[in-house]
Amino acid sequence: MRISLRTILLAVTLIVTAEALSQNADSLLTRFKQQSGTEARATAERFLSLVEREGLSDGKVELKPDCSAESIRLLTWYWASEWYFDLQDYSNSLQYAQQAFELCKTAGTPEIEADICSIISILHFRKTDYPQALKYAERALKIAREMKDRDRMAYSLNTLAGISLASGSAEEGKKYIVEAIRICREDKDSLKLAVRLGMASEIYQKCGNLEESIKCAEEAYNINMQMGLPDKAAIRLSQLAAAQIAKQEYESARNNLLKALPMLRNCGNRQSEGITLNQLGDIALHYEQDSLAAGYFDSALQIFTQKGDLYNKCRSHLGLSRALMRDDPKMASSHLLAYSNLKDSIYNNNLVKSLNELHAKYKNEELARKLDKQRSDKITLLIICIFITIILFIAIRLLQRKLYRTMGSLRETVNSLKEAKRGLERGSKDKEDALPDSNWLLDAFKQEVERRMASGDIDLQAIASSLCMTRTHLNRKIKSITGKSCSTIISEMRIERAKRLLRDERGKSVAEISLLCGIEDTSYFISIFKRITGTTPKQWRESH
Repeated sequence: MRISLRTILLAVTLIVTAEALSQNADSLLTRFKQQSGTEARATAERFLSLVEREGLSDGKVELKPDCSAESIRLLTWYWASEWYFDLQDYSNSLQYAQQAFELCKTAGTPEIEADICSIISILHFRKTDYPQALKYAERALKIAREMKDRDRMAYSLNTLAGISLASGSAEEGKKYIVEAIRICREDKDSLKLAVRLGMASEIYQKCGNLEESIKCAEEAYNINMQMGLPDKAAIRLSQLAAAQIAKQEYESARNNLLKALPMLRNCGNRQSEGITLNQLGDIALHYEQDSLAAGYFDSALQIFTQKGDLYNKCRSHLGLSRALMRDDPKMASSHLLAYSNLKDSIYNNNLVKSLNELHAKYKNEELARKLDKQRSDKITLLIICIFITIILFIAIRLLQRKLYRTMGSLRETVNSLKEAKRGLERGSKDKEDALPDSNWLLDAFKQEVERRMASGDIDLQAIASSLCMTRTHLNRKIKSITGKSCSTIISEMRIERAKRLLRDERGKSVAEISLLCGIEDTSYFISIFKRITGTTPKQWRESH
């Protein structure tokens, strides 16, 4: 009884604390609206401290001493929008974001304007107002490109891909998400790469490329699990399940969804919970479990009605119409009518026109970027050619002046160099001929690779030089002995070293072991390990 009472008290405390924080923020913002001067600044600082304390910002949020009243108001409205967005109060979030956007016209910085546009775009997306979502996402991308801000570019591209997906233009959405993934891979941003891969999984699934969809979802899931983010990994399981359902692998999909559902509920991700419930409803319909399916779809409908998410609400209505068709045809017809009305309101002519304009504009911008790069490359090449030509001309002129005076000496020098070269070639051949048997060469090669592996400096040319051989000759000799190339043997040695470390150094993460094997890219390491061993590093460690 005592334990139960403590549990209840803890739950009540958490609820009261959350409500107190929300009320505190509401109170501060209400007060701020009515204030000016030093009072408004003090209230803004208290609110920004609350934002920082709750971990909403990446770092410290503070006002500069010379910050103008307009800038203070802009920053306050911006963080107010972020605050309510985090609480999934999209109505208040949009209200403050729009106020901040108006201030951006005179007091904003490009960074803040881009972030505000992104927030507004997402909020309109949640409300299924795709033309407005497109408008602000496009503006955010334009600003990010002008700033050459790769992180914000990837974010806006991901948003545009999501809008294309939701509005039935998944094929067009591919080019946005491919560019976003490329940016994240180049910047080695694993956390955001997982998000982009999740979006790519959904897009490829809609395009019918199910193998690529599963591949993207699995990579995203593995990244999130390696980073210790099970709440994010749960979303990837839902995305993986979507591809499995399309592939008619219903049991695998259901197992993944039932695994994801409690994780999503525990972290309070109602949006993804609703999507997962819709998916479970689809699977229940497949097995003709109409009552179970209706329960899933009804729960999802309540979530999306509360959130104002018309796109997923539309899907829940369709699911309920199918689930109730046999037991309650009248109610099924009502849900089917609701589905039809919502669908017509989402997919209208304005949306199609906006999408077509966006895709055409993106293609033109992409072509312009390629032409600019080609033009820049040509100019650079021209400058290099001119420089080389000038250098060659000067060199030729200098040589011409000395040619007749030094001809005899030059001939003697050339002859001497030729003789020296022949001597070096004879010496090199004698060294190669003097090499011991093939087993010695293989052992020496592996020892040199092992010595260099810890430092990550495995240079095949340097290894060949240390063995008094050329790179080509070494590779030919090793392949004649083992039937494998030097690169293949090096990869196998790396994996053998990884196995020893996975078995003996269980306190080290997969990323750390990857570095100890001389591979900086953890994803590439996992790929090589799985190709050679047939299993991932984590799975191998668990089984040994």
